[in-house]
Amino acid sequence: MSAQATMQEERIKTVVIKIDKEGRPHVDDDLEIVVLNKTKNEEIRWTSTEPFRIDFFGDSPFYEDQFDHVYHQSGLVRRGVLSSPSRTYKYTIEVNGKKLDPRVKVDP
Repeated sequence: MSAQATMQEERIKTVVIKIDKEGRPHVDDDLEIVVLNKTKNEEIRWTSTEPFRIDFFGDSPFYEDQFDHVYHQSGLVRRGVLSSPSRTYKYTIEVNGKKLDPRVKVDP
């Protein structure tokens, strides 16, 4: 059996939500802005050892604007979202009442 990633796994970017000593959520620096390629049907999967909630306020690049530890995969970028080198979508990760505000960017 091969250990190579399948096409399905390659198009899903996993954001691991870690909890620091004070109980605040954080993600690795390279995932502070997740860049998704719309033409490759890329998605985000959020994971954590703690229950969490994701909220996109005002505008979401996805068909849904809320996710959590049960519904933790973004799905595809909405059809009408255009790629932009300068446009990012701010969202909040909340764990135990503490928040982090990373972003999503949509590429071609």
